Amino acid sequence: MIVELYDRMQAGHLSCVMTVRISKPLTRAQGDALNAQRTSLIQIASSVSGSAAGTVGSLGGPYVSSLSAYAAGKSVGRHMGNVLPTFHAGDVIVTLDAQVQGGIGPQRSTLSLVVKS
Repeated sequence: MIVELYDRMQAGHLSCVMTVRISKPLTRAQGDALNAQRTSLIQIASSVSGSAAGTVGSLGGPYVSSLSAYAAGKSVGRHMGNVLPTFHAGDVIVTLDAQVQGGIGPQRSTLSLVVKS
């Protein structure tokens, strides 16, 4: 992951400051709080994409609008659910952070990994 992050930064001859952070194992309360945030993000993304698709679909009439809003919201929600991790008590989060100064300006990138208990 460190090599992947360094390659993503494309630092070239510039110095790249990298930080590795490893959390303590999550408590049940922390896992529940992170899962609640995950659920909120999925709901927001589904709602926004459904609204946008419904607006565009309204050009084809009310039935097209409803169908396109439902399909887009469901599709985005399912995709987000597959991409965002779920957290459990005992999981450890490893975060890599990279920063480069100079070139086109300051750049920053982060990668995270959940190590399941």
